[in-house]
Amino acid sequence: MKPQYLNRTWTDRALMSICISSPRQDTGSGQWRLNISLLQSKTFQDLLKKVLELCFELAPEEGGHDQKNTPQQQWERIKSLMQAVAKNSSPLVRSQRNQQHKRLQRKHEILVHEASTDPNKELRGTLEQTRKKLDELQ
Repeated sequence: MKPQYLNRTWTDRALMSICISSPRQDTGSGQWRLNISLLQSKTFQDLLKKVLELCFELAPEEGGHDQKNTPQQQWERIKSLMQAVAKNSSPLVRSQRNQQHKRLQRKHEILVHEASTDPNKELRGTLEQTRKKLDELQ
């Protein structure tokens, strides 16, 4: 750690900047992070929306939102619901994504074959759109 003194013309004090870095730590299995690619899935979005709506509609004894909890407790509850939805819907979303990827690859192969057998056929726009969709899935 090495302090750095900043330009004295900015303040009548001795302005100092310190950069503290800690060694990189493995997060291990104790920390969970949302796979943000799930957010692009309509299936995941719909499921998460439904679960969160139910959370606020149900009575606390049915697993719903409890006004008696502190904001931190409420937030922890929402996070745990989001985590459960993500973990349970992830295989379905992955499967749908893989199926879509296979369909697009097959479409791309057909278009490339058609373009090679009939060079006069204008397929450039369709090929570009298909490639762009494939890239988005990567």
